[in-house]
Amino acid sequence: MPGGSKQVNSGRHWNSRRDNKLNEFLIETRDTDNDSYPLSKKEFQQVVIDALREPPGYLGGMRISLQGYPLIVMREKDYLAFKGRIDAHGNIETEPDDSLS
Repeated sequence: MPGGSKQVNSGRHWNSRRDNKLNEFLIETRDTDNDSYPLSKKEFQQVVIDALREPPGYLGGMRISLQGYPLIVMREKDYLAFKGRIDAHGNIETEPDDSLS
């Protein structure tokens, strides 16, 4: 995953949850050759719980690649918290820029 770091032994042990860390997110990755992926509420809620349990406490998200077409899935409230903090190059501003208001 571009910009992320791969989790060693992801999912094999209780202390190595999920697949990648990207900024403030712990990301579960799913790849499929199908044109759809069945995502359940229960599965996504477990991703969020695992992310919160990973020190220092991450946000949960999923990267789902449908026939090589990658998508990112996150909770709406997490998206709204990041909205405006991500520039065109994918960099996250750590402090709000008051000069823009």
